[in-house]
Amino acid sequence: MTFFSLVFFLHVVAALSIFAVLVVEVIALTRIRRALTFEEALRWIDVSPGRLAVLIGSPPVLFASGGYMARELSAWNFAWPKVAAVALGVVSLLGAIAGRRMRAIRRSSSVGDRSEAELLSRLHHPLLRISLSLRVSLVLGIVYLMTATPDLFKSVVAIAISAALGLGWALLGGRPSTTTSLVMRDVGIPFNEAKNP
Repeated sequence: MTFFSLVFFLHVVAALSIFAVLVVEVIALTRIRRALTFEEALRWIDVSPGRLAVLIGSPPVLFASGGYMARELSAWNFAWPKVAAVALGVVSLLGAIAGRRMRAIRRSSSVGDRSEAELLSRLHHPLLRISLSLRVSLVLGIVYLMTATPDLFKSVVAIAISAALGLGWALLGGRPSTTTSLVMRDVGIPFNEAKNP
């Protein structure tokens, strides 16, 4: 095994780890948005205890291994690795923001300084769905760049289209079920927050 093949292996593992975490997040957020009580939603917040470590550790491994391979293959002369690196940075930032919000909600529930209705409302905030949808779409856009290796213009357009599709999916498909909305209203969650989760 050469050093390059080892780096490539770490790069693939880090990429697969990010995909796995995103799949878990999609399932968890879907269940959270269908939860009728905060206690029910809380089980899905804690569904993957090691998720945070993977989210923190995988992007640096991707950056380092990808940067090394790009240098060895003289790929930095092309535009797509640079656009992919910027997109990965955005994915990491969005993940950090969403993770911080989820941790804050978890702490609030432990301290007991927020009502159940308020905590459930915060879990239905549109930021969480938008962040997740954008991360999924941007990661798919990055995969496209890696396989198609387009020029600068096409790379930027591909990432822009990916982001637009992710944002559109979050905004158009982000309404809770009628039952969930009625329960949210009954426990005191403002209607405008329930309407636009």
